[in-house]
Amino acid sequence: MIEFEAQFDCEDLRSAVLMTYAASLSHFEHEILERLLQGEGVATVTLLLDHRQYQETFGETASLLRAGLDYYVQPVPLEGRAAFHPKTYLLLGDDWARLLVGSGNLTMYGCRSNTELIDRLDYKLGDGVAAPAFWQVADLLESLPDAAPVGNAANEIRHVATGLKHPSTVSGPTSSTFPVTGTLGASEPDRIGYRCAVRPSSNA
Repeated sequence: MIEFEAQFDCEDLRSAVLMTYAASLSHFEHEILERLLQGEGVATVTLLLDHRQYQETFGETASLLRAGLDYYVQPVPLEGRAAFHPKTYLLLGDDWARLLVGSGNLTMYGCRSNTELIDRLDYKLGDGVAAPAFWQVADLLESLPDAAPVGNAANEIRHVATGLKHPSTVSGPTSSTFPVTGTLGASEPDRIGYRCAVRPSSNA
């Protein structure tokens, strides 16, 4: 069993792209952003969420202190009634990467009180086993600005995708048979079998 929020602990983060359907920005600032930015270096944190759910966060704006300063928030609109629905969280350091994929949104309920399934994959430079999954996420990030308008976040998303594919960070084949991109990519979603944990509803 793992604590969802604790998976964002890192002391040498360089970039993070966090893709979620819904988010409580006040909870994110106080409980998750602090974990991401606890190191001494400068890190870029980009939060992407569904554009309708983004509108729901407007009531929190009076209590937000760090949006646009310590992290960027970008709504992702899709055509028609389609929703931006991933819960995929990528953290990137100089010689490591961490990928979290699961059912939990970045809300207080998703992080603390719901029962959620979270899969975690860690990569260290030279680890050839985990690399294909990260390359697949890099493909997703590269394709996202063409699939949906993501505004000023497009450059940072492409930058992170390039960082993933750079040999100093993640080395691997130019394509992967480990599908994690879902319907935005070319392959159908499949079971992601890293380390899994179901956290029971205990902390309201």
